[in-house]
Amino acid sequence: MASVRRMVAVDLGASSGRAILGTLGDTLRLESVHRFPNGPVSVEGILRWDFERLWDGVREGIRRAGTLSDGPIESVGVDTWGVDYGLIGKDGELLEAPIHYRDDRTDGAMDAVFQRVPRREVFEATGIQFIQLNTLYQLFAHARTDRSALDRARYLL
Repeated sequence: MASVRRMVAVDLGASSGRAILGTLGDTLRLESVHRFPNGPVSVEGILRWDFERLWDGVREGIRRAGTLSDGPIESVGVDTWGVDYGLIGKDGELLEAPIHYRDDRTDGAMDAVFQRVPRREVFEATGIQFIQLNTLYQLFAHARTDRSALDRARYLL
């Protein structure tokens, strides 16, 4: 019999999140242990992720996996959307709830970026598609609307 390994996978989607307990021994067994709703909230006219609800859902999913597992959890992996970011301050804390990729602050941001850097150069440097929700345009829009938040950030995650 092979040694048994136990892992938790957390999948955060635009409308829901879930935690899955994976057990790998002679076979792979996957068990959904927690599901929770997700969606943006409007805070002072800005569309943001409900970070506290997400964090609570992730912690509850890991807790449930630990309770249901027949041994120690070796690792946790998290899969999420790839364009949004959190600003982390000098103390290691999240400065503000991350802004949702569908917030309208990015309207016109691509064209404004291309006035400074030609499209071809942006593509050659990044390889990204030209979609206004991409992180580059979000950061540009964030700098236009609230530069102080970026200035206070030590890290971007």
